[in-house]
Amino acid sequence: QALAYAAPKSESKKDRALSSFDPNSWAFSPNVKEYTLDAKRAKELFKGNELKNIQILIVDYGSQYTLVIGRMLRELGIRSVILPPLKADIWLQKNTPKAVILSGSNWSVYGENAPKLPSSLDTKGDKYTILGICYGMQLLAYEGGGKIERPLTQREYGPSKVEVNTSHPLFKNVNQNTEVWASHGDTVLELPKNFSSIATSEGIAGMTSENNKVLGVQFHPEV
Repeated sequence: QALAYAAPKSESKKDRALSSFDPNSWAFSPNVKEYTLDAKRAKELFKGNELKNIQILIVDYGSQYTLVIGRMLRELGIRSVILPPLKADIWLQKNTPKAVILSGSNWSVYGENAPKLPSSLDTKGDKYTILGICYGMQLLAYEGGGKIERPLTQREYGPSKVEVNTSHPLFKNVNQNTEVWASHGDTVLELPKNFSSIATSEGIAGMTSENNKVLGVQFHPEV
């Protein structure tokens, strides 16, 4: 069962996606429909066995689509947990998932107090596969030495066309020219060392490391 962290009662669901979101201030709830703060329950979950046997860790940077990722994994029969960056860092120190997904966000990597990668994340992909989505991809590229800029005068939001490398396993059974959902302002202009592009739009829309264990997409495949 996917776990979601819950917002204070005074906040609406819409407020979760705003750039003022504090990525490390949330508690957890075992019910993804719950949006009430339950610090006691969060403490029990984090100390207990309910976070064991997790296959995929989802690091939530405040995307409005994060719960969609968890739901889709649950429908596939995959156990996942959704944690904000600092709590994900603590969890990774004691657990090794099969994969880590980094969510999107309204943050810019250059923003003041912008959330970072968990310090214990294996960014080489030796322990597990990593997939960065939107901000997650930008963060992987930025902290790996790539270049992130905002070439557009306004955020790209809505349907978008991308051309993908169909020979890459990430895009198996995907049409070379396909329509995706985009929601971003910044974009990756230069990739980190030892990374290559596997999808293009007006810029780099997908990337992979040499060992194909660290991947990123600029669009939202979960939508």
